[in-house]
Amino acid sequence: MSVDPTPASTPEIRFREVFDQAPISMQLVAADGRTLQVNKAWEAMWQGSLGDALKEYVLHGGYNLLSDPQLEAKGVTPYLRRAFAGEAVNVPAILYDPAEMGIIARPRWVTSRAQPIKDAQGRVAEVMLMHEDITDRVEADDSLRLSEQRFRSLVTASSQIVWNSDSEGLIIDDSPSWRLFTGQTYEQWKGVGWLDAIHPDDRQRAASIWTSAIANKAVYQTEYRIMHADGDYRWTSVRAVPLYHGDGSIREWIGTNTDITEQRRAEEALRNNEQRLRFMFDSMQQKIFTATPDGKVDYFNPAWIQFSGLSPESIRDWGWTQMIHPDDIDESIRVWTRSLEHGEAFQVEQRCRRADGQYRWHLSRAVPMRDEAGRLAMWIGSNTDIHEVKIVESELARRLQAERRHSAVLAKVAAASNQLHTAVSVDDIARDLVGIVRDILGVHQAVISLNAGDNWAQSINAVSMSDKYARYAGYTAPPDGTGIYATVCRTNKAMRMTQDELERHPDWKGFGAHRGQHPPMRGWLAVPLKAHDGANIGLLQASDKEDGEFTEEDEAILTQLASLAATGFENARLYDTLQEQHRRKDEFLAMLAHELRNPLAPIRAAADLLSIANLGEDRIRQTSAVISRQVQHMSSLVDDLLDISRVTRGLVELAGADLDIKRVVADAVEQVRPLVEARLHELTVTSSAEPAHVRGDHKRLVQIVANILNNAAKYTQRGGRIVVRTETTGSDVVISVEDNGAGVPPELQPYVFDLFSQAERSADRAQGGLGIGLALVKSLVGLHGGQVTCHSDGPGTGSRFTVTLPRLASDAAASVQDGRKLPVQPTHRLRILVVDDNVDAARMLAMYLEAAGHEVMVEHKALAGLQRALRDKPAVCILDIGLPDMDGNELARALRRHPDMAGALLVAATGYGSERDRENALAAGFDHHLVKPVNSSVLSGLLAATRAR
Repeated sequence: MSVDPTPASTPEIRFREVFDQAPISMQLVAADGRTLQVNKAWEAMWQGSLGDALKEYVLHGGYNLLSDPQLEAKGVTPYLRRAFAGEAVNVPAILYDPAEMGIIARPRWVTSRAQPIKDAQGRVAEVMLMHEDITDRVEADDSLRLSEQRFRSLVTASSQIVWNSDSEGLIIDDSPSWRLFTGQTYEQWKGVGWLDAIHPDDRQRAASIWTSAIANKAVYQTEYRIMHADGDYRWTSVRAVPLYHGDGSIREWIGTNTDITEQRRAEEALRNNEQRLRFMFDSMQQKIFTATPDGKVDYFNPAWIQFSGLSPESIRDWGWTQMIHPDDIDESIRVWTRSLEHGEAFQVEQRCRRADGQYRWHLSRAVPMRDEAGRLAMWIGSNTDIHEVKIVESELARRLQAERRHSAVLAKVAAASNQLHTAVSVDDIARDLVGIVRDILGVHQAVISLNAGDNWAQSINAVSMSDKYARYAGYTAPPDGTGIYATVCRTNKAMRMTQDELERHPDWKGFGAHRGQHPPMRGWLAVPLKAHDGANIGLLQASDKEDGEFTEEDEAILTQLASLAATGFENARLYDTLQEQHRRKDEFLAMLAHELRNPLAPIRAAADLLSIANLGEDRIRQTSAVISRQVQHMSSLVDDLLDISRVTRGLVELAGADLDIKRVVADAVEQVRPLVEARLHELTVTSSAEPAHVRGDHKRLVQIVANILNNAAKYTQRGGRIVVRTETTGSDVVISVEDNGAGVPPELQPYVFDLFSQAERSADRAQGGLGIGLALVKSLVGLHGGQVTCHSDGPGTGSRFTVTLPRLASDAAASVQDGRKLPVQPTHRLRILVVDDNVDAARMLAMYLEAAGHEVMVEHKALAGLQRALRDKPAVCILDIGLPDMDGNELARALRRHPDMAGALLVAATGYGSERDRENALAAGFDHHLVKPVNSSVLSGLLAATRAR
């Protein structure tokens, strides 16, 4: 490769070939610095496959070696000049970059030797440059230095202890990390001094393993405790590896100690937790298992072993599959495998074989347990025996279908409830009910029968039969209170039987004389009808079911219908009772109007008569007597009403005294004798010879006997017979009143002592009453601790009323005080103030008092009365209570507050006659409390007593 195209001589050709094929890079430079030739090694070093750009520039581009700026900047040019001066020179290595000349080529690290070539005269003709490419070596050295720097930085930054030793295991180099951790100095640590920092219990083992690793040129790996600088021993994990020379001998050992104290503590805690968990699992009845992350079962608790009868070894890993039912195994493995692949919870229902060979359904579950880094650590699973649950689920599915079938039945029951609640009579309810029973239960026969007495006899209230039993439609014979019907009513419990069970039941009596007429039975279902208090009121039964035998559900439905019906029956009977009471109320009001009008008629006539002038004194006296009698009669009616009110509300207080009942009867006979004589009755009174004493209230006992006698007189035809008997037993005194009068119908006897209850009256209605006398008798007898009964064989047969009272052992005669009316006594003239808003009442009372010789003042309002009293200072004030502007009690208080009226006699004359009214009046300052119409004799007696003061 020459720039001279002239053919060369043979030696020159040989030179060129040697130059060109030389293995080292060579560059021939003229004495003026121009490059004359480069060989192929030079081209390969600088160009390779990049082409001839650099070669072309160096050979023909005006390049001069001595003026190359890059060589000059890197200090090479002085070395070249020395070579051009005739000195062989070694040029130091530089990084030459062709890019600085604008040529794309890889920078190279190059070291050169410049050898001058001299001519014959000793002048330098050329300089031969021989280049060595050291790029790879320089880069390797740089990489090594960088690795060393990185290693030292890593050691400094690492929390691990890093150390090295020679090939024999002796510590030579310092380890700052060891000194920092242990507190040893370099002098203490070097050689084998590091063993002094090892825990005494670990020291021999650590040294022995280290010696063995050195001898076998094997990795040194162990764990031991090192004393920390704070005096505590800490666990470290130790690992050391040998570094080798090129000949395979060990150059040195590099080792690390990693503090694993917390890890060891965590592992210890984990072991303790695992032990506790294992103990807990072992003691549980639940079947528990654990598995490795890859799904191999590594633990079954004893409950599993007990259940399966297999050994733990035989069911570990995947051996558990032998317990799974063949029909379930594929699905179990598929679900388990999927859970393992995705790390998801496992759940499947499968049958597991028990030790006795029986397969039982289990719910198998497993959940993945992960460590703090989220890595799967293990699986924990349980197997819950759900065999009974699965059976129940199967049964529930079967029942669901049945429930759907029964929904229509429930709808019918609801409709039946509405239907029964709208019926208002017993017959309507019974008739509707048997039809409903047949429809809902699907039976050919339904019968309802209600109790008709105390011996479980019954009446057939309603029957419903299909066409199958049409020829028995006329059968009506009621049960007689014996047999299996009565058993249901007596026990108040349902009975459900097949026909065979029915006929074998000890209480089954067949149909007796009615065998030919009674519909045949085909199985039997009967439930009792119960009142709200649980008492039996009858029987609801069904027979001959269209499909199969009666079921528990049929019994429940019939029981529900019976409950609805029983409520309906009670409501219907209550409705009837309310209707009857309403009727009695209307009759009572009509009778009250009649009884009040009767005395008003003669009173009105007497008043009209008195208005006629020039009546004689006899005629006036007769008229006054009529008015007095009729007023007395009206007062008696009002007293009866007040009496029954006080008794029924428990406001009557009885005086307790030892009484001879014979005297009581005599007084009662004396009271009713006028009525008995007026009706021409024969009255006979008989009594036993033995003393008959009771403890009670004389007035009320007389009232009891008088009311019964009065009742007998009214309801016995004129000229009848009445017998009063007084008898004694060991503990009782018995008074009976028997007559041959109208009698009491059987249906009325249970209600004869009820309020407003009356039988048909006799033609003479003037002696009628309000229908409260016997009710008052019953209440008063009860207050005396006795009882009263009524007996009659029916209409026209007379009746007998019997009063039974507790007998006293004492034979002492009872002391009874007569309540005799005080005769009207002549009085001295008194100044009397009458205050009453009823003008007529006030005027009539004033006229009576004036006729008796008194000075009378009349006011119709309370304030006017108060002013009149304070002005005129009357000795007596007769005040009404119900005054419009101020009630009489308040007026009495106002009068008592004035000293001038402190000694006046205050008399309340009012229509308010209760005991509380009397107490309120006396508390307000009244001296006496009289109930209108005021008894003139009583009033006269009070006035006479006042004058006497």
